[in-house]
Amino acid sequence: MSTIKDIAKKLNLGVSTVSMAINNNPKIKEETRKLVHETARELGYVKNGLAADLQQGRSNLILLVVEDAARPFFANVIDIVQRQLNKYDFDLLISTTYKNHTSTAKKYISEHRAAGAIVFTMSIDNNYITQYASSDFPVFVLGRHIIGDHTYCLTHFFEELGIKYKPPGYLATDYLNKRGFENIAFVFGALHTLGTVRKLEG
Repeated sequence: MSTIKDIAKKLNLGVSTVSMAINNNPKIKEETRKLVHETARELGYVKNGLAADLQQGRSNLILLVVEDAARPFFANVIDIVQRQLNKYDFDLLISTTYKNHTSTAKKYISEHRAAGAIVFTMSIDNNYITQYASSDFPVFVLGRHIIGDHTYCLTHFFEELGIKYKPPGYLATDYLNKRGFENIAFVFGALHTLGTVRKLEG
């Protein structure tokens, strides 16, 4: 697949000039823009819309990282998130970390391939998230507490409301304790899943 550099080389133009012509920048003469577009078609160049968005400092995508999108729980999360994002004209980009496959999600986060991210998996640690979170790429983390610039979690919202956050499982345990039960068993499926860890902590 050809690149902007290939077009620039063939037309003996600067890469920035070709880039502006492809993006229909009014600073470029109509004759030059037409020539660039014709050459792009001839060489089979396909515009990278994501790169263009990033270059212009905008994106209508929000990245959602989950463990397994096929699980009913995460399917419900995805449904809720996409419905809310739609109200603000944002689209949803989903990446999974199924069986600890994190390379794609980490790449999307490190390269800021969206306007921001929602991370709902234990496979990507806090240090990685805080390293790449920024003012133009805020990260909201679900299922755990995180501290760092431009990173957010549920506990932040509870603190702002003056409410002490209690993880899932706490209320059930407290209810049983107050009724005299002390030997309480917690039956779980897999300890590595985010929901299990949170309920066990509670």
